[in-house]
Amino acid sequence: MTTTTSAAATTNGRVYDLDAHLAMVKPAAQVQAEAAAKAAQDATAEPAPTFAPMTLADLLSMPPKEWLIDQIIGKSDLGMIYGGPGTGKTFVVIDLIMSACLGQQWAMRFDVVRPLNVAYAAGEGISGLPARFAAAAQHYGVDTLGNFTFFKAVPQLYNDNQAADAININKFVREWKARQERGEAKPLDLLVVDTLHTATTAADENSSRDMGTVLTACRWAAHELGCAVILVHHTNKS
Repeated sequence: MTTTTSAAATTNGRVYDLDAHLAMVKPAAQVQAEAAAKAAQDATAEPAPTFAPMTLADLLSMPPKEWLIDQIIGKSDLGMIYGGPGTGKTFVVIDLIMSACLGQQWAMRFDVVRPLNVAYAAGEGISGLPARFAAAAQHYGVDTLGNFTFFKAVPQLYNDNQAADAININKFVREWKARQERGEAKPLDLLVVDTLHTATTAADENSSRDMGTVLTACRWAAHELGCAVILVHHTNKS
């Protein structure tokens, strides 16, 4: 009669078969060999092309543009409302926001696909906004908008400071996503930044390089949040 013994260990009253556990552990040499093979494979793999070629058929099969406000603002669009001082930019912006949030036709012409989730970040003229929004709310017959969020600060669109406490678009995106994860916010459809000047305090508005960086930041935010971004801009007073 042959008796087979097996090493065992006891932990908290439970008996474990050490031989069975050890059999599942890969030898160090095997682990190193597999890691080296994977590294070699990754090194020789062709990287995905940055400029992926498409045929005409590929182009024509792309999904159509998804409009938020028909023929005006599409999903992930970047747009601008601009004009001289006193020309009614804020009036237009508030009317646009109200129509968007309520899902009502804007300017008696442009259909809104559904009630949109809108964030409005204002960097100037804040003291006058309550009266203006109150007038708009009265006009539209509402006293609350659950899909509207207001911020008394604008995210900086041109800022080299990427620290966690920097007031920049990176932090805005992180905080909005965190609020979504906690169930405190819904996916954003439209972000309005008022004004471009207050959101680019470190940039030279006459520099194409600086403004290129600003536009890149806006497109990045639109992509990350899946929303359209609208900038409000004053034309030169001169």
